[in-house]
Amino acid sequence: MNKNSNKFIASMVISAMLLSSNIGNIIPHKAYANSMSRIGGLNRYETSKNIALAGFQGGSEYVIITTGTDFADALCAAPLSAVYNAPILVTNKDSLSKETREAMQALGAKKVIILGGIGAVSKNVENQ
Repeated sequence: MNKNSNKFIASMVISAMLLSSNIGNIIPHKAYANSMSRIGGLNRYETSKNIALAGFQGGSEYVIITTGTDFADALCAAPLSAVYNAPILVTNKDSLSKETREAMQALGAKKVIILGGIGAVSKNVENQ
């Protein structure tokens, strides 16, 4: 047998072992079983607003704003969000979304961190 055949057989054996194991039967801890809920909205902007309002019920001095058209900046904002204890809100490139403005007002935000270049979040959004 050649190397490729050996690799194929090994991958099949590993796949069979994983499928026959209990890996698919993972049950959440009892403490979390009844506390799960889904947060959503009509669009990504409303979803980020609803997440921020649910997660920061006491408000937040800081908010982080990033583009709502690509996930990379928002994903990279997670550590910064932890440092400033700030929600991540997404917006349109050229204008602050209505939902983001509403979330900022409801949270009582005083300081805004815009994450991403002007190609992602324009100067117009910064000015608004």
